[in-house]
Formats: sequence, structure tokens, C-alpha cells
Amino acid sequence: MNWLALSIIATLFWGLWSIMIKMALQYLDWHQVYLFSSIPGVIIAITMYFTFKSSKIDINSPALYYSIIAGVLGAIGTIAFNMALKSGKASIIVPLTSLYPVIAMITARILLRERITLIQGIGVLFAIISMLLLSITVE
Repeated sequence: MNWLALSIIATLFWGLWSIMIKMALQYLDWHQVYLFSSIPGVIIAITMYFTFKSSKIDINSPALYYSIIAGVLGAIGTIAFNMALKSGKASIIVPLTSLYPVIAMITARILLRERITLIQGIGVLFAIISMLLLSITVE
């Protein structure tokens, strides 16, 4: 499967995931939802490790540390997302938090020295404008 198809699948599943979280938060506290929604990920990760294991893990590799930091950052982000959804509207929170690729682009530019084209920069500007417009609550 190519990157575009996988990206579409990820977007679809993440969109559905966020709504399932919001629905679960109607019945449980955010920390309970976080716990129960994390269990399948742990089971899948362990299954994948044993299914695709091809080599030993080098505990001195920077990849191990980057992976652990990524896990911590992802967990904190998910906890904040769950807490926001508990009291806010999914129709506003989900699009607003979808701005995270802008952070990734800026960080990739700084840390990885990846080039951002003018068109990509304009896209980021439009993404920020769209998030601001979606975040305005008019009732």
C-alpha cells in the first residue's frame, strides 16, 4: 500500500477514534477512557513486536530514547485531548488539535533541516486561518 492510501486510512481512523473518545467521555472520566483506550494499543504493539521481530533491540541506540520520548509526548497529548473533549465540543476541538502537523513542520525545519517550500508555507498559513475560523464560537 502506498503512502497516500495509508495516510487516508490514518485520517479516517483518527477521525473516528476522536468521536469514539467523545462518546466514551459521556459515561466515564477522562482518565478511565485513556486507560481503556490505551489497552488495545499495547496489545497490538506487543503482537506486532513478536510477529515482525527481525533483530535485537540495541539499548544504546538513540532510536530507543526517541521512541520513549515520542511515547511520553503522545500520551500527554492524548490526555490533554481527552480532557478537552470532556468539557468541549468535538466539532471544535478535533479540527483545532488537527493543527499539530504545523508544529511537526516547524520542528522538522529546525531539528531536521527539512526545507519548507513557499507553497507549503502558504498551506500552513491557510491551515492556521482555518483553525482560527473553526475555533470562533458564535452561538
